[in-house]
Amino acid sequence: MSDSESPDVDKPMVQYEEQDEGRVAVITLDRPEARNAQNKQMTYELNDAFTRAAFTDSVKCIVLAANGPHSEHLRETGTDMFPGAGRSRKPFAEPLDPPGAAT
Repeated sequence: MSDSESPDVDKPMVQYEEQDEGRVAVITLDRPEARNAQNKQMTYELNDAFTRAAFTDSVKCIVLAANGPHSEHLRETGTDMFPGAGRSRKPFAEPLDPPGAAT
């Protein structure tokens, strides 16, 4: 894998925004260069975003969106099959405690 193909772990792959006075959480996949294929980093970020929305009292609706050209390629999206993918049955992310919960 060349440097240009390496995932940029400093660049978020998921964006979170609240709209309509906090009633709508918009979670946006932001990895268009890979047609928003899900990898380990994106899985963690999605988990964080959905957890944040779930524990925000004002949020009543969650919209999942994606950046990039997708309409003609929807059938080609999915999990990023990097070397070693699928060899482990372990989940990418462990369930999170609600924000502010005692550990």
